[in-house]
Amino acid sequence: MSAKRWWLVACVLFVIGFTQPTPFSYAQTPESKTFTSCDGRLSFDYPAAWLVQESQAIFPNLASEDGSNESLPSVRWYYPAEDFLGENWTTPGYFDFSVALQIPWGLGDDRPTPLEQLSGDITVIGADRTYGAPIEMTVQDWLAARRDYVGTNDGLAIVGFQMIIAISDKYDLRIHAEADANEMMALEDNLQLFLDSLVYTDNGPNTPPMGWFLYFKDTCAFRFFYPQNWIISEAASNKILLSNSQDAADKKMRRRPFDADELEITIVPPAEIANYFYGTLDPTQATSEEILSAYVQIEELPAEFPTQVTIGEWEVLRAEMPSGFILLFDFGDGQYAIFAARSGSGGLSEFETAIMQVVESLRYEPPQEAPEEPTQTP
Repeated sequence: MSAKRWWLVACVLFVIGFTQPTPFSYAQTPESKTFTSCDGRLSFDYPAAWLVQESQAIFPNLASEDGSNESLPSVRWYYPAEDFLGENWTTPGYFDFSVALQIPWGLGDDRPTPLEQLSGDITVIGADRTYGAPIEMTVQDWLAARRDYVGTNDGLAIVGFQMIIAISDKYDLRIHAEADANEMMALEDNLQLFLDSLVYTDNGPNTPPMGWFLYFKDTCAFRFFYPQNWIISEAASNKILLSNSQDAADKKMRRRPFDADELEITIVPPAEIANYFYGTLDPTQATSEEILSAYVQIEELPAEFPTQVTIGEWEVLRAEMPSGFILLFDFGDGQYAIFAARSGSGGLSEFETAIMQVVESLRYEPPQEAPEEPTQTP
């Protein structure tokens, strides 16, 4: 595509943006919020009306000597928030940003620049798009590159871009953004909001140690570290299951006894406590002892009478059982978490260090509700 034709297409879309306003258009300077990834590596501002969701992408850590992988934040933020999946892509006024921290395929002298990576990338398949040439730039003090495109998606005119930012010696930040063509100027405004506020930290407050992953769900309110070679599952209702091997996970599913070299951990997070005990007791009205006793009865565990222990900043009830123990965390305001670890006969001592590292990494920080504005009387 010639340069003249490219600029003609861009100008046409620019005119469309001012002549056909959509019902989702909003001011160029919307109220913003600050997002921080669960591991603390990335922080940026985004429009308050947008929805932000974080997941983790697993990459081989080429610099590690033990073959460890690494979990890095992958963030998606979009507008409008309602009924996004499969619908916003053809909704007039939509925005869709994907931001992901990645390990580049090559480090040191062999590491390609952002411009070289974009020049070699395969263009997006699945819609009618016309790409411009990649352009090298800087973002704050980072080397970066950007490639824009225009096209259609199910008849809706769209604009978008791909960006790569060499954000550190080890990582690239990849951005893919797309919007209804009528929102081209707002897309640029929000990109600038993101780039101006972007903060990267080498080791955030929740960055897991080498060879461990960070668990979180939907928000960072409840999180913990676990060894990456362990098996994690959420298939059981209201529970998180951890096993040190696939054999242990299979035995858990079949309710078979564990060997001494097998470990299973069951966690009931704060968000699931009420549903777990539904019809049995109300955690907001029960004592810690009653909650722990109810859990023991439901799971049919041979646990002894609990004792009070301190783990980090929390007072915790601990109940011993053969080759295992149960912990009940009381976070206040009716918020609890249950942590139960079991192994085969005589095997728990082999896992004690790893288990306590998981326990001590557990964090619960519920989001703070915004205070209500005082009512002014006339």
